[in-house]
Amino acid sequence: MGSHHAEGALARRPTAADQQWSSVDRRNLVFQGLGTGEIEAYRADTGQRLWSYQTNTGIATAPITVKVDGRQLLIVSGGNGASLMTLRGWRPFWNAPVRDATPHLMAFELGAHGEPPALTPVPPLPKPLVAATADPVNKGAALYSDLCEGCHGVNLEALRGSVPDLRRSPIPTNAAAFEAVVIGGARLTAGMPIFTELTEADAQEIRRYIIDRSWAAYNAQQGSH
Repeated sequence: MGSHHAEGALARRPTAADQQWSSVDRRNLVFQGLGTGEIEAYRADTGQRLWSYQTNTGIATAPITVKVDGRQLLIVSGGNGASLMTLRGWRPFWNAPVRDATPHLMAFELGAHGEPPALTPVPPLPKPLVAATADPVNKGAALYSDLCEGCHGVNLEALRGSVPDLRRSPIPTNAAAFEAVVIGGARLTAGMPIFTELTEADAQEIRRYIIDRSWAAYNAQQGSH
């Protein structure tokens, strides 16, 4: 399989042995969504960009094509629904015009016309229900970084989807409820792992850190208004 660079894209030229590329070769198109909001189409053989459309919301998943009632559609998922974007260092690349939009699907069709749909912004952060402690939260920060950050995000900046935003969750406001989830597995069937290696004291350190960061995010939001 050969390759060709053009306009920042890497196009791979399939050979007869590369049967998995046959559908791309027939259409000669590759689609790519960007965290800056664009959905773009490239020539598969040269990497030349043929089309670009600003959806106004970040795209982190691969576009797909489907046929519905004989109509060929390009389906793109946009908005805050990709946990990968919560990882350290990735968040700055999630900078579409509407950075915090609820998850949604968009469909494109040849010959169709129209404007991007109105996006539903993520609601403002609520005021935390529990007061922050004046004690240092260094231990909780370290535990959160090791065990929680990959899904719930740096500084609790999860991008929603199936992962709860802990700044909006009532569970950290209650010590017993938090331990039941983190150590007891109360949300295991919903996809939340259980951390049996944690002590009750460890869980409360993480909880104090979550409350501290929730207040920091809320105060920053209020200061920006």
